[in-house]
Amino acid sequence: MDYAAAQAFLNSLVNYERAVPRVYDTRVFDLENFAELLGRLGSPQDAFPVVHVAGTKGKGSVVAALAAAFGAAGSKAGTFTSPHLRSVRERIALGDELISPADFGLFVGAARDAMTGGEVANFRTYFETVLAAALLYFREREVDVAVLEVGLGGRLDATNVVSPAVVALTSLGLDHTNILGATIEEVAAEKAGVIKAGVPTVSAPQPKAAAEVIKAAAARAGAPLSFVGGDVYFSANGDGTFDYRGPRYELATVRSAMSGPGQRANAAVALAALERFAPYDVPAEAARRGAEQGRVRARAELIPGRPALLLDTAHNAESAGELAAVVAAFAGGPKVLVWGMSAEKDVAAFARAAARWADVAIATAASHPRAIPPEELAEETRGVFRRVEAIPSAAEALARGRAAGGEEGLVVVAGSFYLAGEILTLLEGPLD
Repeated sequence: MDYAAAQAFLNSLVNYERAVPRVYDTRVFDLENFAELLGRLGSPQDAFPVVHVAGTKGKGSVVAALAAAFGAAGSKAGTFTSPHLRSVRERIALGDELISPADFGLFVGAARDAMTGGEVANFRTYFETVLAAALLYFREREVDVAVLEVGLGGRLDATNVVSPAVVALTSLGLDHTNILGATIEEVAAEKAGVIKAGVPTVSAPQPKAAAEVIKAAAARAGAPLSFVGGDVYFSANGDGTFDYRGPRYELATVRSAMSGPGQRANAAVALAALERFAPYDVPAEAARRGAEQGRVRARAELIPGRPALLLDTAHNAESAGELAAVVAAFAGGPKVLVWGMSAEKDVAAFARAAARWADVAIATAASHPRAIPPEELAEETRGVFRRVEAIPSAAEALARGRAAGGEEGLVVVAGSFYLAGEILTLLEGPLD
């Protein structure tokens, strides 16, 4: 199967990133049948140790820091992430190298060939098929470790078929509430479903209610649990660095490659996971390099210009609030928000948080079936933003934002992973 055929096949499958599932249970997310498919492929997930990363915010940043640290230690690390910004190949990488189009086609084809004749029990989704291809690729390339990011939730996510060496939980918040639950306790229970019996688990600082759920889940599983900022020392410094002290590492003035207070906590979670990675030791200096060099596109990414452009995937109130610290570093002209959001997101909460720093808000939409029409976003938030307008085209919205920002201003693109990807494509062209 070539790359084009692989993309066509994937697009023929159910994709819950484009169409939200009606229910979130084993009628839709059947891990036993997915594990059976992997069994036909020789159980590639058992060929290497795994670090499993779940959470609401910061998963991609933790994955990037871990991969950079493993690389600095001389190890070959495979990463599986989702969704993608410009190319589906972004989801599968070895270090900084994306899977090639030829290998992507080869391993998606192998996954397809293991599916039998459209039987209901063997029906697989877009996400599962790409994950199966990733695991096959990692086995073929003989990785030393794979770092897997949960797609949705945790308990019923396809990545949860693995037996990890370490589990890392990033900051939790209310997201996908129509699927995962309307309270932080319900969300935490789904995320904590990745905790395995006896497997060391590390967690970012959490809201008290979420922390209690995580503690209970770890206790039931007999999993050693450590919280960053509690069981291991973590202190954010006023100069944008942080200090970390755990069982093996004592690191001062660590500076994350990505801006914002949340990124410091993400880097600390990666350090805590590395300390507990039993298959082999990652030296402290390699761990520091990972924390300081791991980077993900469109995470408080500053693109110089007049006006400057800040590209981010923040799509909930907590993330929009964290952007305030990054935006505050820019003096001068107006702060313009170019934003879009997907269905089922809390538009009002995001807008209230963003309105604290946005002088102008320009609602738009990515070319995605779940994108909320800009007119709806603008109408819902006219009493929130000082000034809001709707422009359907992302390209036109960016141009309007730049005009409103002027030479001394800052344009912030946020609200949607898909919008960030579309703007990045406008700026740099398609990746495939």
